[in-house]
Amino acid sequence: MNVKPISGSSTFEGDTLHTVLTFRLERQVYALPIAPIVQLIEMVSIVPLPQMHNGIEGLINVRGTMTPVVSLRHYVGLKKQPWSLHTPIILMRMAGNRMVGLIVDEVLEVITLRDVPAPPSSFLPAGLQVAQMLLGVAYQNGQTILLLDHEALFTKAQAQALIQASEHTDDEDGSDKAGAVATAA
Repeated sequence: MNVKPISGSSTFEGDTLHTVLTFRLERQVYALPIAPIVQLIEMVSIVPLPQMHNGIEGLINVRGTMTPVVSLRHYVGLKKQPWSLHTPIILMRMAGNRMVGLIVDEVLEVITLRDVPAPPSSFLPAGLQVAQMLLGVAYQNGQTILLLDHEALFTKAQAQALIQASEHTDDEDGSDKAGAVATAA
């Protein structure tokens, strides 16, 4: 399995340079600030959880920690696609130091944006849910890049569901499911 550690820092306030990880969902390029990203892994065995919704696909074992995995396609309103062995998962830290895996179609590269992204308020009406998860839109090398806000990617209800998913590692008879999951190194 190819594992790529990520390091760096990023902010979108006051700096003239912004380091982001770019990835693709269908034909659109998206980006996340590099700071909360822990590493990139290829698809591993996902343990599905009963009665989980909101795009939560299940759990993976990351160095002994059960980590919920979500499909970012679901969060941006795209249809589910079949995964391959090389489908990437972005491991990212959330609030409370919890980790979540984000399934994307393709990871592109780490780039440094030259200009401050245009804020969503400059082109979207207030109150749209999509506007809450966007930091802005950047244009670089002829591409439009939608910058996602890692802190607002999930609603409170979705974040709570992710916390419950990560705590749902024991089945009803008390046995640990961690052994049944391929470990991401």
